[in-house]
Amino acid sequence: MSDDPDAIRESLKPLIQLARERGVWIWCGYQGLWFSPDDLEKANAEGKFLWGGVNWKLRDPREHQAELDHIAKDAIDAARRFRLRWTQPL
Repeated sequence: MSDDPDAIRESLKPLIQLARERGVWIWCGYQGLWFSPDDLEKANAEGKFLWGGVNWKLRDPREHQAELDHIAKDAIDAARRFRLRWTQPL
């Protein structure tokens, strides 16, 4: 894979187009980053996240939403447990 930013940008265009066609997002497992096709295209135009296609995978954004919902629920549960401990008389 070339280190040339323009070459990388061009090589990612088919992936971005495929994501649009399938209605999915583009995920980088190394960094755990999620991008809509438009967001990755914009970032690439700004010279950011110019990593070869082997670094990206197409995924349903609902997967990430489910992960975030789980994290949020766990955080709320932990806060409730802590509040119960904190408000109990010593």
